[in-house]
Amino acid sequence: MTDALPDSTARAPEEAAEVTRTCTTGAHLTLAVGYGGLVPERPVAPGAPGTTS
Repeated sequence: MTDALPDSTARAPEEAAEVTRTCTTGAHLTLAVGYGGLVPERPVAPGAPGTTS
């Protein structure tokens, strides 16, 4: 699922889980990742915003 993301973005959830694993406060971490890049399985129409054609 993270194949289309830049490496640093793909690693972020795993790193966040690791650094909060020993939290003893009972708090929960909610993490959301948004990415506006192209997904290879979803072609973009020519002339769409963010394209060069």
